[in-house]
Amino acid sequence: MKLFNTYILMTVGILFLSSCEKDFLNIENPNDLSAASFWSSESEIQQGLVATYGALQLQGMLGGSSAIQHPVRSDVGRPNNWNANAIGLNTLTYNENTQIVGLRWRDAYIGIYRANQVLANLSNVEMSTAVSTQMEAEARFLRAFFYNSLYRGYNGGSVIIHTTVPEMRNDFYKKPSPATDVYALILEDLEFAYQNLPQSYDDSADLGRATWGAATAMLGKLHLNEHNYEGAKGYFKEILDSNLYMLTADIGDNFDEEHEFNSESIFEVAFSIDAKPGTSFGAQDGPTGSEATNRAIGLATTQGGGFRTVMPSYYMTMLFKNDVMDMTNPINASRTGSAPYSIRTSVSVAIADDDNTTLYQRSSDEGGAYNNNEASYLKKFQNWKLQRESDLSVSGINERVIRLADVMLLYTECVLKTSGDLDEVMSMINAIRDRAGVVNLRKSIDFNYNENPTTNFTNDIDFNTDTIKIGAHAFIDGQELTYNSDTPLTYCPNGMTCDVNDLPSNFQTLDSETSYYVIVVDYEHIKLATSKQNAFDKLNIDFTETQLKKSQNDNVLNENISQSEHNINYNTNSIMEHIMWVERPLELMFEGHDLRWEDLTRWGKVKEQYVRLAAKSYVISGKVLFEYDPAAHGSLNKIKEFVEAANVYSPEAHDYFPIPATELNSNPDFLD
Repeated sequence: MKLFNTYILMTVGILFLSSCEKDFLNIENPNDLSAASFWSSESEIQQGLVATYGALQLQGMLGGSSAIQHPVRSDVGRPNNWNANAIGLNTLTYNENTQIVGLRWRDAYIGIYRANQVLANLSNVEMSTAVSTQMEAEARFLRAFFYNSLYRGYNGGSVIIHTTVPEMRNDFYKKPSPATDVYALILEDLEFAYQNLPQSYDDSADLGRATWGAATAMLGKLHLNEHNYEGAKGYFKEILDSNLYMLTADIGDNFDEEHEFNSESIFEVAFSIDAKPGTSFGAQDGPTGSEATNRAIGLATTQGGGFRTVMPSYYMTMLFKNDVMDMTNPINASRTGSAPYSIRTSVSVAIADDDNTTLYQRSSDEGGAYNNNEASYLKKFQNWKLQRESDLSVSGINERVIRLADVMLLYTECVLKTSGDLDEVMSMINAIRDRAGVVNLRKSIDFNYNENPTTNFTNDIDFNTDTIKIGAHAFIDGQELTYNSDTPLTYCPNGMTCDVNDLPSNFQTLDSETSYYVIVVDYEHIKLATSKQNAFDKLNIDFTETQLKKSQNDNVLNENISQSEHNINYNTNSIMEHIMWVERPLELMFEGHDLRWEDLTRWGKVKEQYVRLAAKSYVISGKVLFEYDPAAHGSLNKIKEFVEAANVYSPEAHDYFPIPATELNSNPDFLD
């Protein structure tokens, strides 16, 4: 393997990082010790375990390169127009030599090697059974985490298995094991961690260690990604029922340095600018290395002292623009600006006209340049409340790897795939939306035909415009809804001209208990289409008032129809669409370890999403992004995204990274 030299180097000298947590074990760097003189006491085993946690900080795991580059392959990020590496990931033209492809592989195996060192030496040191078992559980949790990154990331899950410290040639140069064997190892390690990790630690200095909650969440994710919904649901339910975690009152507490290890945090990787700032290259081993991350400098605006290498995609920017405040929610009482954007929007991204917040101690429109077709900038895990990022180009903000909102949404996915209990699902989603300060989802929305739309009904249908007023909503184009009515509406078939003299033959009926598809008009109005594709193409159902006249064409209003009630309802498909295309990206974009790609590939929706987004066009006017409307934006330049990815994507070629060239070139047994 390419790691041969790394393994040898670590074996004879470079054993570990100096530390990996702000509070957890600030231990003197033992890198100048040899393997022969180490591993002789409980304290030294503990240092080895700290070093294993430290591998999580490396660039390919939760360090700056991973945090910056992984999202741009998915639908949540877009590259700056000058960064070839980010452009390659976004257009799916990356290969075995792409930076993150090599870093993720290398750093996962560094973590695995360190975990195996701890496990190999536990029995050689006298300590209590309880302490030994806990350290074994931590090491095995970490090994499972690193192997899960490889299993989800490369070669269909078929990667090289190391469960011992390599000593002989055959230990270093190995063939990849079947994906089933890799999965079995991850499962076995996580189950041991689940059985033996504590729910919490008594000493605040132990913040950052893996807990029962972290192992349980990882087990749930492991089963969910294999579509074992019942198994995953059980683990997620244990977390929810444990009462160990609760949503923070302020969503922004999950993205800053002041509120790390809060009530919502299940597992996070600690960074520190104070313990060892090092250089702009982020977390590094050795005496001149760092405990900080270079994520912030890579994503900050020029005005904030950064390089804005990657930004939120246009799709994400529009989602955040449409994440509109619920002004009846007390959480929004202090938001007195003219922008309707939610608190979740203001702490996640910078949009030029968001006057309820600032960006690097400037107004939102002055904190970034918004040039080169840049529509928004990331604020998550950024020091955007300061005047600029650190002059050392590093940050101490922790990476939140797993938090309660993530588990809640994964649990709702499992419920939809099993019991289908919509009330339970919507209650959990709305708890997240309440915290974000946005309108709740409504299981059913009633509307009426109103002969005089200015009176009588709150929600009504206007047959002049085919528009249904439903009040504040969170629907997206193409979302499936179920229509119900005792006296269903009729409509003119697509592509036909409906004449009052031919009502009985020309008009069709909206069928009760049947699915129709949303076309979003604005925050309070929608239209309906007969198919998802028609919704994307803006081909709405043509309602006309003539349908309400009696078929004898006597021009008398049919009172039964005019006073009838209609409703549109979420179903399991439409709630799942909301989770996939609204709630998870809004809540979790740019979080975790390649989290969004994990979602998209689990759902088998990568191609569908690329094609959907490639068909959209946008314009930027006054620094603000809009979906292209030919009537309003005819003179502006249209911009698009994901066109290349939509054209070239295939699951076989792109769901997994290729094996890095460094591995193929240095491991003679890999392909034999």
